[in-house]
Amino acid sequence: FPRPVPATPVTIKKALDYLAPLAGAGGTDILKAADYALKIPDDPNRLRIICFLTDGYVGNDMQILDYIKKHRGDVRFFPMGMGNSVNRFLIDGMAREGRGTAEFVTLETAGEAAAARFYRRVADPLLLDVEVDWNDLPVEDVFPKHIPDVFSAGPIIVKGRYTRPGRGQITVRGLLRGKPWSQTLAVDFPAAKSDGSAIATLWARERIEDLQAQDWLGTQTGNPDPEIKNRIVNTALEYRLMSQWTSFVAVEERVVNVGGKQRTLDVPVEMPDGVAYDGIFGREAEVLLEQRQEQRGLGLSYYGVTANGALFRGRGTVPGGTAGGVGGGGFGGRFRTPAAPAPAGAAPSRPKSSTGAAKAPAAGPPPKPVAQATPALPPAAPLSSAVAPSLDTTATLGVGSYADVSGVALGDEASLKRLESLKPEERQAVLREAKLAPALRGLADLVAKEGKNGDLDKPGVPKVEKNRVEVQVWLNSLPADALEKLKALGFELSATLTPNKLLLGTIAVDKLDALLDLPWVRRVEPPRFK
Repeated sequence: FPRPVPATPVTIKKALDYLAPLAGAGGTDILKAADYALKIPDDPNRLRIICFLTDGYVGNDMQILDYIKKHRGDVRFFPMGMGNSVNRFLIDGMAREGRGTAEFVTLETAGEAAAARFYRRVADPLLLDVEVDWNDLPVEDVFPKHIPDVFSAGPIIVKGRYTRPGRGQITVRGLLRGKPWSQTLAVDFPAAKSDGSAIATLWARERIEDLQAQDWLGTQTGNPDPEIKNRIVNTALEYRLMSQWTSFVAVEERVVNVGGKQRTLDVPVEMPDGVAYDGIFGREAEVLLEQRQEQRGLGLSYYGVTANGALFRGRGTVPGGTAGGVGGGGFGGRFRTPAAPAPAGAAPSRPKSSTGAAKAPAAGPPPKPVAQATPALPPAAPLSSAVAPSLDTTATLGVGSYADVSGVALGDEASLKRLESLKPEERQAVLREAKLAPALRGLADLVAKEGKNGDLDKPGVPKVEKNRVEVQVWLNSLPADALEKLKALGFELSATLTPNKLLLGTIAVDKLDALLDLPWVRRVEPPRFK
């Protein structure tokens, strides 16, 4: 819409039709989205609200915060962090610089409740443009400099220092439903007491945040303002706080015995809760058919067989049920309505806006139902960006791609059940994509072709000695008989790097596929030795 419109059934349907064919496929670009939103002309009669839904997995956090601070104008930002391990630094920072409120929606949180809270806040804000007049009281270093608007019931919190004890009055001002409002309060600044109060620490944290905000871009580019940096470091050290320059990263090293040799390796850190490996480290976990085609930017998909035996690919909800999975930067979600396969040879496309950004096609009439007899399609048929009709519900589906493969790695019962319906060679291919690091794929064949007496020492390839390779095995769980089953496969345990989570050992290269068959094995990869 070029401007705000009433939320009538017609306009709501038009908005939903616009959103229906859109699909997230990673590549979070918050800065571009913020720039686009902030360049939309203001309506002088309304307070503009910008809502971001993201996990915040980006590398230019401070550049984004700097841009919002410099260009926000009278706009309010309401970021919603989606997932169990979101980038809270960025989400909270966007709310602070955008004078809004942050909301966090975990995988266990009801999305409807979060949306309702957001609506209540923006529909009837309590107090806007809040200011505090200290009436010449002896105060200094009061933070935040820009007091957030009050969008829901709660206190206005400011943190500062006073230079001497005393009493007086302060006046709080703002706009209440568009009209000036003020209230005068009595305050008492007692003599300082060393009673272990945390107020000083809270003030110091707020001061560090204020100093950081003065030089977001310098810090982002590695050229911080020396004076600001020194003030941050001094404050952090004095009050024992972590900051951009006083934090630490703990890297655990372990010396292990592998084949009689002492080796040192970094113990890897487990993925954040609610985040899939393939959602962060690229599209390694695409299924067999997806490898044969260019599928960049087309979102979550699956493949299956129609009632008349034709192979097809689709996006969104697997007919007959929904499947959880990852999207965007890698957080959980649900598929949408699947898109219909396009005619053979058609190229996937989306119309471009004047800025070159992808946009949805214009809303059209509701799609017609798919006929019961779906015509045969070749495996390489690309997807259509048209609004999706329903698929034949009698279709027998194979395993889902991308998100479903993540389900296989995590031992999801529904994903494993669909996996069992595949042909053996397809099933093994999906397991390799889901659980096996790229460096280990095809290693047995490589040893057979290029190895000498079972040994292979080749740049860029894990070293193989006597047909055995060193691996670290990530686990979803450790059943009571797990070690016995691993031993039966010839896995020799060298060390338990993380109890019930991560094992280090060696295994024959021709047994890697059998290792992937264990449902409680999440991922197999080469160790990172020093």
